[in-house]
Amino acid sequence: MMLQALVLSAIAGFSMLGGRPVADALPVAPALADLTVQLIGFTGVPLYLPAELPSRSDLFAHVVAVQQSSYFVEIDWVSGCDMHQCQYGDVAGFAPTDPDFPVLHGTPQSLADGTPAYFTSVPCGNRCEDDTLIFERAGYRYVVDAKTATLQIVMQIANSMQGPLGSKRGTAS
Repeated sequence: MMLQALVLSAIAGFSMLGGRPVADALPVAPALADLTVQLIGFTGVPLYLPAELPSRSDLFAHVVAVQQSSYFVEIDWVSGCDMHQCQYGDVAGFAPTDPDFPVLHGTPQSLADGTPAYFTSVPCGNRCEDDTLIFERAGYRYVVDAKTATLQIVMQIANSMQGPLGSKRGTAS
């Protein structure tokens, strides 16, 4: 079973959203644990990060972009590597007002909680691209990409995305 890190939104169990106590810390994959402070309070998009990233080795993550209307986190096999072959995948969230708001497309799927999701698989040729799962929660769209993954892997990652982080436990509908 994947090790999980419990994340508190800020020191002493208070969130960065006005110093309100966080009801329960939500599990976040160890590679993402330190990034929550860079995201909570800096984006208006409810923050969902995976608790599970299926891998046989350590992973490293960094915030590529955080704006009021979106966030984008890249997950890599090697720390500090910006090359395509170092990437495991990424997770992102978008508000409907964001110019990059993703279109729901692909093969229809359902997350464990019944949320509709859409899967797109890209064949691996000279350069392996990411397999993508897109889903919507409360009008916001979330993207899970994983390089040379299977539907099972991206579904596992998406199903482990509890939250939103920085609020009380539970998923937004």
